[in-house]
Amino acid sequence: MAGAQGERLVLGRDLVGQLPDIGDVQAAAARIGSHVHRTPVLTSASIDALAGARLHFKCEHLQRAGAFKYRGATNAVLSLDDATAARGVAAHSSGNHAAALALAAATRGIPCQVVMPANAPAAKLEATRAYGASVVLCERTLSILLAHRVEVVTVTEEEIVGAMALIFERLKQVVEPSAAVALAGALVLARRGALDGGDVGVILSGGNVDLAALPFVARDRARPVEVPKR
Repeated sequence: MAGAQGERLVLGRDLVGQLPDIGDVQAAAARIGSHVHRTPVLTSASIDALAGARLHFKCEHLQRAGAFKYRGATNAVLSLDDATAARGVAAHSSGNHAAALALAAATRGIPCQVVMPANAPAAKLEATRAYGASVVLCERTLSILLAHRVEVVTVTEEEIVGAMALIFERLKQVVEPSAAVALAGALVLARRGALDGGDVGVILSGGNVDLAALPFVARDRARPVEVPKR
């Protein structure tokens, strides 16, 4: 999702109060620095040609716990005072945040309890438990509130699978479907001529995928997303 800067600021204030400033970001970076991986940024000339722009892939699927969410979870856990931390932490998550919080809690030596959907990917359930969290399963629920007007780019399942295959073929990286959504969305925008040859950051947010069920292998190698020439 994307919207005008002012709209994002209003949404942020409504949801979380005062937005962090650069000092908060720098403090968080210093706090988590010794606990997280410094992941690479990859580029691909052939993907740039498809998109008509320069795409920079931040490889957070190579982060600890297999997702960028380990950064935020670690910052949150390390920000707790000792008395609060001793009570433990809890979250509701379908996978990546669950595993990230479990690992962050284990690193600090505090309890962690996570509620996860019963149909969460097996690899994510196993990882969360392996990091020491207590997992409670629940029925899957989804509720989305768009409180402010924002631009939403939607992609099809086939476009996501195609983006996964493209990342595997051109970047030699294996990512989970949700991590491929960013590239699929960027290519949708490219078809609309919205990227205009600029620099675009693409976060490969997670790599926690079941290798026995890679969708672009299971479907006899889905055809990568193609962008018509403008």
